[in-house]
Amino acid sequence: MPEMFAITAQPDSSAAEKLSKPILGQKFEIVDDDTLIAAGSVVRRHDEVIKKLTEGDGEKFLGFDGFVNGLYKMHKSAVQLRNQFVQPLVDSKTAWLRRIQTFTAKRDAEAAKRRELAAEALRKEEAKALEKDDRQGEPEAAAVLREQAATLPVPTLPVERATPKLTGSVETPTWKFSVADYSKVPIAYRTLDPTKKTEREIIDSKIRAVVNKLGNTLPIEGVEVWNEKQLSFRSGGQ
Repeated sequence: MPEMFAITAQPDSSAAEKLSKPILGQKFEIVDDDTLIAAGSVVRRHDEVIKKLTEGDGEKFLGFDGFVNGLYKMHKSAVQLRNQFVQPLVDSKTAWLRRIQTFTAKRDAEAAKRRELAAEALRKEEAKALEKDDRQGEPEAAAVLREQAATLPVPTLPVERATPKLTGSVETPTWKFSVADYSKVPIAYRTLDPTKKTEREIIDSKIRAVVNKLGNTLPIEGVEVWNEKQLSFRSGGQ
């Protein structure tokens, strides 16, 4: 059974203004005993009008509390009802994205390892070619090849995509960081703020602001920074 709520009618705004306007219009300086007594009376009148506006007077004015509290309870119940069905789906989606990211990270690591092994194989082939030139009496050619090998970049292979791109998916590079040693973090990140946060939370928030903007281009002592792909899906993706 759906929960039932008692919501009073919305109070009359015109009537509320008539109650409050005369009180808000009271303005005078306290200069002697008479004006002091008058000021006390004005304060008591404020209390009377506030009580009538919130609780009502049982006759002419309903008061805002019944109307506001009823709407608040309805809103709270509606949010709980929505979350009852939506939140499990959000949690399930998060779990699926985590599974996908774990799998793709593993496959990408395996592909990187294969590229490293292939590059190492190329280096060995080049070394064998140099030895062959030496054995065949061509030391000058071998020397040239050695010099080129020393100055040229490490042989690389075309990057293979370890996993197929899922339709509708979006990979967003995101900078991540981990503080390995808080004692080594520069003093600029350690200045305390007048908040309720702990010192480490403040340090983390300052480091996060720098990392989000500059990535790993500005090394921070005691902090490890890396780039991680976040996977999400566009609406309507199949």
